[in-house]
Amino acid sequence: MLCLLNQHRAAAGLPAFLEDPTLGLAAQTHAEDMGRRDFYAHQTPDGTEPDQRIRQAGYAGSTTGENIHWGVGANATPARIVDDWMASPGHRANILRVSFSRVGTGIGYDPPETLATGRAGVYVNNFGG
Repeated sequence: MLCLLNQHRAAAGLPAFLEDPTLGLAAQTHAEDMGRRDFYAHQTPDGTEPDQRIRQAGYAGSTTGENIHWGVGANATPARIVDDWMASPGHRANILRVSFSRVGTGIGYDPPETLATGRAGVYVNNFGG
């Protein structure tokens, strides 16, 4: 995932993301939480927003952002997920945002029941700067 994101940043003349373990922890926790509590959204059922979750994990940078996506089978590969994000203006903007310099990725393998049955991947990228 990190290599794919950084290929797009390099093509746009931007510096590579640094992998951040705190952002990764926040992303992994959210990816698993969506499956466990059967929801698919940036905001949790109890109203917690991405910036709040990222800060609660201990991230202290000045800016944060989040991309989420899911897929089943061949549509759940990191390459497919990143391609879909790059085709979406809002997600693409996060990947190419100059103020973001760090990223953490989480992958949940138990999707919310409302999304899919069987083997799937729920991806979360948390960004920071």
